[in-house]
Amino acid sequence: GWVYDKQGKYDTAMEQFEIAQKIFVKKNDKSNLGKCIHRMGSVYDRKGKYAKALEYYEKALEIKKKAFGEESEEVASTYNNMGNVYEAQGKYDQALEYHEKALEIRKKTIGEVHSDTASTYNNMGVVYDSQGKYDQTLEYYEKAIKIDLETIGNNHPETKGHIRNKAICEEARAKANR
Repeated sequence: GWVYDKQGKYDTAMEQFEIAQKIFVKKNDKSNLGKCIHRMGSVYDRKGKYAKALEYYEKALEIKKKAFGEESEEVASTYNNMGNVYEAQGKYDQALEYHEKALEIRKKTIGEVHSDTASTYNNMGVVYDSQGKYDQTLEYYEKAIKIDLETIGNNHPETKGHIRNKAICEEARAKANR
């Protein structure tokens, strides 16, 4: 399912995830069930079906909290994705709320200097950017880039994406200040 999802073959991905979901339910495998439902939410997210994505993320969150604990990277991952969905819907306060939950957990579990923590900082920057709050945007992009350079290096696609986001924001801020 994950491979089909990455290839953009969303219907096939969902078919595979549904098969996996049935297996995980039958085996009472809560940890993999939570991950599977999370990935199903991601498919709906990529398809732009945000209400459905949130529905699946909520289910995944409930299962993951029981399987992994309230403050686990798995829970943080779901909070992060929920923040992305709210940002896509223009619900910026909710987006920041979920990204902040993810960030708090990630700082405790995987630490400040980790690529997933950098991604959360970047996502928070995206929310501020969507609101035209360029100073806050740049602050979060810079945090993400600093971590990226320490962890994954300047040639990693994620680092390049974060640097590109910062450059676009700087251009937008310059235009707004003219």
